[in-house]
Amino acid sequence: SGGGIPYLGDLVFYHAGYPALLAPLFRVLSSPAAVFRGTQTLNAVAAGAAFVILVHLGQSAFGLPRRRALAVAGLASVYPAVLLQSGFEWPESVFVATFAGCSVLAWSFLRRPSAPAAAALGAATAFLYAVHPRGLSMVVATAGLLTVVAVQQRRHAGAATAGVAALGAGVAITTAVHAASRAALWADGTGPASIGLAERLTNPAIWSELALRAAGQLWYLTVVSLGLAVLGVAFLVSMAAGRRSAPDVPGSPQRGLAVYLLVTMGAMAFASVLQITTHTRVDHLVYGRYNEGFLPVLLVAGGAWLLGPARARARLGVALGTVAAILLLATVVVTGNGPAAFYGDIAGINVLGALMMDRIDPDHLDVVVVTVVALIAVIALAVVSLRRPAVAATLVGMAFLASAVDLERRVTAPVADVANHTYVLAPQVDQFADAGVPVSYDLAAHDLLAANRYQFQLMERPFVFFDSAAGEEPVSGVVIASRSWGEGREAGRMVFAEPHHDQALWIVEPAEPADPAPV
Repeated sequence: SGGGIPYLGDLVFYHAGYPALLAPLFRVLSSPAAVFRGTQTLNAVAAGAAFVILVHLGQSAFGLPRRRALAVAGLASVYPAVLLQSGFEWPESVFVATFAGCSVLAWSFLRRPSAPAAAALGAATAFLYAVHPRGLSMVVATAGLLTVVAVQQRRHAGAATAGVAALGAGVAITTAVHAASRAALWADGTGPASIGLAERLTNPAIWSELALRAAGQLWYLTVVSLGLAVLGVAFLVSMAAGRRSAPDVPGSPQRGLAVYLLVTMGAMAFASVLQITTHTRVDHLVYGRYNEGFLPVLLVAGGAWLLGPARARARLGVALGTVAAILLLATVVVTGNGPAAFYGDIAGINVLGALMMDRIDPDHLDVVVVTVVALIAVIALAVVSLRRPAVAATLVGMAFLASAVDLERRVTAPVADVANHTYVLAPQVDQFADAGVPVSYDLAAHDLLAANRYQFQLMERPFVFFDSAAGEEPVSGVVIASRSWGEGREAGRMVFAEPHHDQALWIVEPAEPADPAPV
């Protein structure tokens, strides 16, 4: 957006789709607070768009009357992680809206295959991949869908080819931009290493870890959705089997959509498991954030099952199956990892759904407590749904919304406040340096949160990095380094120090010219 190249260190680096949406904000706004408000506005628009798209999906593809489609889309939209993550400066809201949009576009293409419909599906899927690499699962599923249509319906082969071309072009552009961005951001050839998904998949030594992570993530999806994820799978399976169809739609498009969604969600969940085979934090054991990108669509499907014409015996059977799945998965998760593994550092943003049921210890994810709360909720909802399905759906939505409000108060707002109140150096720079004067940042004192925060808050100033541990000197007189950096430097004086971190602002006066040697 016209600024300098930031230093990212070993920070994880994603695709450029979401940054491309933010770049205009950085171009036209100079205040970090204004940029953040603009980002929140963008995310709010994406979240609102997701609601509208989910309503259309529920009504047109899942056969719900409009009022019920509005209800289940609203339920999915207030799921805590979906609602709260729209306030973060990252791509989750855009990913959710784009995933739902791809689902609707796949439905439109299956109903009336045409070149424009196929191209729109291919382009949207490529954009999902540009927003986050986990969209690769939908890239594969979309390519498969278009290929199947081209083979089975020869008269639509040309239309499907247009979709494949749009998909391939979008993925190629994303890959090229990613490579160019990586080369620019890490010009020295360093940067985050590839995690080697293929090697993990073919390494028998970690298959037991993969199984544990799969159990953890499935447990998470089941309990945080209060069982609706299971209902959603049941709905899509019955739809794929041809047992459900919208009143005005033949069964074949619905079966195709159901298979497409099941394959995409299954592949995305499997990719999420492959991403995290070992854990350095407690949340890695049940990591939910990657799967919450497709969860809203699954919640709409679950709501469609809940509000549909299922008989009491079917409702009871699915409820018992959900209870059994929760108990089995919880047992595997606790016994496989050991109770002690759930004590320690937790990045709550990755498991917000579970935290809505666990209010006791911020350094302990209590799987037993979360499981018991979820079981009580699932059983209660099953009983209510036997007579009043609409009341059961309303209760789920109310529980989600109340939990989101509570989590904002307990988790997300305090985390933001900690960052806001513990990194306070950046505003001091303007008091000691004229506008446009570069800031030299010492990599020997690198604090990832501090470096990122300072670069963002001081975006109008050039940032130049040096490494005092390698004998390098700052290139400007405004230096951010450790508190001990200037010791022994006659020309350097510390003018401000972070109260909670080893980061300090130093002013280095230019050396006075030496007296000329006597002749």
